[in-house]
Amino acid sequence: QALLEANKVWPGHGYKAQALKLISDIKKLESNRSAKIITVGNWANKKSHFYNVMRTSDVMPQAFEEFYQATGDRSWLKVKSQMLTYLQQ
Repeated sequence: QALLEANKVWPGHGYKAQALKLISDIKKLESNRSAKIITVGNWANKKSHFYNVMRTSDVMPQAFEEFYQATGDRSWLKVKSQMLTYLQQ
């Protein structure tokens, strides 16, 4: 999120490219794609008992919205919705 904000303040300095790489890595390495949540870490893979665990501090609706805006990847909207749903249970 900070890199996306930096790009707004100082465009053309590579902040957006770095943000897109980081967003891609979060999706690839720290998300449970079937449950549509962010995991507790890249070590919490499908073989881990913690793969379906989420931290309340990782429920960041604004960040997921900004990730969607930056990438056009609608899966971030699903993550946003699902994590808010889990939080309310």
